[in-house]
This record gives sequence, structure tokens and C-alpha cells, in this order.
Amino acid sequence: MAFGSVLRVRAHQRTAGDAGLRGSADRPGTLPVPHPDFFRAASASSGEIVLNDAKLRLALETQGPEALCARVIVGGAILARKGITYTASTYRQESLGDNDQAVLRNTRQLAGIRYAVSYVKDAVEMAHYRVQIGSSAHLIAKLERQPALDEAAQIAESADELWLCRGDLGAELGEKVMAEAVHRFSEGVGALPVPVLLAGQVFEHMTEHATPTRSELCGAYDALMTGYRGFVLSDETAIGRDPVGSCRAAALFRGERAARRAAGGEICVTTRSRYTPRCGAKSTGSSTHATAGRNWFSGKAIGAAYTITASRTRSSTCCRAGC
Repeated sequence: MAFGSVLRVRAHQRTAGDAGLRGSADRPGTLPVPHPDFFRAASASSGEIVLNDAKLRLALETQGPEALCARVIVGGAILARKGITYTASTYRQESLGDNDQAVLRNTRQLAGIRYAVSYVKDAVEMAHYRVQIGSSAHLIAKLERQPALDEAAQIAESADELWLCRGDLGAELGEKVMAEAVHRFSEGVGALPVPVLLAGQVFEHMTEHATPTRSELCGAYDALMTGYRGFVLSDETAIGRDPVGSCRAAALFRGERAARRAAGGEICVTTRSRYTPRCGAKSTGSSTHATAGRNWFSGKAIGAAYTITASRTRSSTCCRAGC
């Protein structure tokens, strides 16, 4: 994807064999996106499109009901199973799609299921999803937008757990504003009524290397002391060289919070594994965020039990360490 080139983004019906979000070999310059809401949201968006946590950027030029054209502003390789979203959008849809409902039907009977809702807009939206998914489900709200940070306490009333997801938050706010927003949010994280996990390049160095950086270790320790209950690992376990080692690094300081665990809390590590059963597709809902094929499944790590977490836009495996 070269700077200045025009990329055609088209609607695509995902099948079981799809590997994810990437260009099509038989249609050069075309990117298939299997999420109709992404195209519906175009007219209510900022016109700036980002991919892979804002590493790639596009400028919207023309749009239609099932396709749009965008010019490449910041280019690079398009990798499979990466997200695509608008940096800002007022588009809103608070209903579960057919694929999401199928995921619910196929997983409700399984023990230990947790559902993570991506790109939650505000407390009203989260309350609607609680009604649709059910009062007995363990529901996680992923905080990836500024309004969600502002209403975290109210969102927690409809959620059992919160994840602060810095990757997509940075894609929306920009690096400097994201850092400032995370700092403000972290100052009050200990006062929130449900556990909060930290996500987004927690141990990114371990995607390619055997050990985390000292900066990553210090950041993880500081997060736990601030009040975060654990971490969400992504590339570290999805495509990393040592997923189990990444989990061990994330659980390194679990003994430091013994008092919290004795009081009923826990330090947990949520991972996305490299193994993909493709148990269900995703829809964008109100998020205008499309991601391809993230149905991760992994075995036990550091004594953790299997837990599949289904999501509107992603699925992951939750490994709880030191419980």
C-alpha cells in the first residue's frame, strides 16, 4: 500500500476459509472488508481511515453502499486479522448482528464464557448490550473511545469487567492525546466498581524477542500498583514467538497484589492465541470498527483455565493467573 495510491475498499461476505483482512490477489488495489456497518458509517465519519492501530492511514475520497475509495496517506503492508476504523464517527447501532447472535447461541451452554464488546460508545449503548446479551453473562466493555473513558463508572454498571484498550484509543485520539487520556483515567482506576485490565502493546517487544524490555516491566508493575487487575495480551500471544513466555512475563508480579487477591480480587492475563477455530464472525455494531477473523483459542498457560471470550469484533482466550 504505497503513499498516494488509491485503494478500493469493498464489502465482502466472509466464509470459513477467509484468513482475514488483507488485499485480494485477483483484485490488486482492493481491500475486502466483511462488515456492512463500516460502509454505512462512512457518511457520519471524519473521513480519515486507519488500519492496524493507526500504523496505516487513508483519506476517504468517494463512498457507496458497498464500496469506497480512499487515498493512502501513510502506507505499508496490510497484514491479516488487523482492524480498520474511522478516527471519529457519530454512527450508532445498538443491536447484535446475525453472526453475533449465532456466537451467543453456540456458546451460552459452555462454562466460563466471557463476552467482550468492542468500541463501546457510552453507558447507554452498554446498557442496551447488557439487555440483549443477558443479565447472567459475564460482560466486558472495551474502552477505546474518549466518551467511554468519560463514562467508565456508568458503563461499569452494565459490565462485569473493563478493558482499557490503548491501541484503538490511540488510533482515534492520536498519540499525545491518548497518553494524556490514559494518565487521567488511570488516576481513578482503583475507584471503579469492577476489575479493569490494561491492553495495548503491554509486552510488544516479546512479539519478536524472548524477553520484555525493562520499560515494559516497569510499566506493567506501575499499572498493577495503580489499580489495574491485569493485562490483555494481543500480538504477544497471537503471533508472538513465545506466547507462554509472554504470559509468564505478564504474571511476573502477581505476588505483589496478595492483599488484593485475599480480598476477592485477582491479577489476570488475557491472551489472544495463534490458534484459530473460527467459531463465529464479527460485526461492527456502533463501533464502525471492522476486524477480520479474530477467533483466538489457546491451551493452558501458567495454570490457567480455558475461557473463550466472544466479542462483537473479536474473540480471545482469557488466562487467569495467580487466582
